[in-house]
Amino acid sequence: MAGLQKITPFLWFNQEAEEAANLYVSLFKDCLTANGGQESQCGWLKDRFGLFIQMMKDQDPKRSQRVMQAMLTMKKFDIARLEEAYAQA
Repeated sequence: MAGLQKITPFLWFNQEAEEAANLYVSLFKDCLTANGGQESQCGWLKDRFGLFIQMMKDQDPKRSQRVMQAMLTMKKFDIARLEEAYAQA
């Protein structure tokens, strides 16, 4: 019998991403990496079930690039640094 096919779930938000992110953070808080979850670079998290989570928004390519460059140096989101990168003219 053939092995089971691996399912790779993900979440994608085209609208209301901030509201969705706030909801997930309020529900999960520190639980995303609890009980076997892992932090990774660029703001990625992997929960104990193997679900990878990353939140991004792209309205202004230049701002997005600055935010992405800042995020590439992080294992956990540093909101103040991301906001600073976003606000640069």
